[in-house]
Amino acid sequence: MKQKEICKEEINLFYLWLCGTIGKEKGEDKRLVFLCCPAERDTLLRLFLAEYKAEHRYNAFKKAFKPTTRIITTKRV
Repeated sequence: MKQKEICKEEINLFYLWLCGTIGKEKGEDKRLVFLCCPAERDTLLRLFLAEYKAEHRYNAFKKAFKPTTRIITTKRV
């Protein structure tokens, strides 16, 4: 079964949760752990999805946040 890709709103919700802006552990910033500790990324992702009862979206999220060797450039305006 093919998982659809995650949308912009899902990414924004995940980042708000990581920052501690929303969720059960409001006020706890998890961004540094997510960025610096690859072993904890999966755990944090599972906690987030469990909190919002979206465990079925795990594969789509994991694919979206998978480390890449591709160089991403942004255009500054």
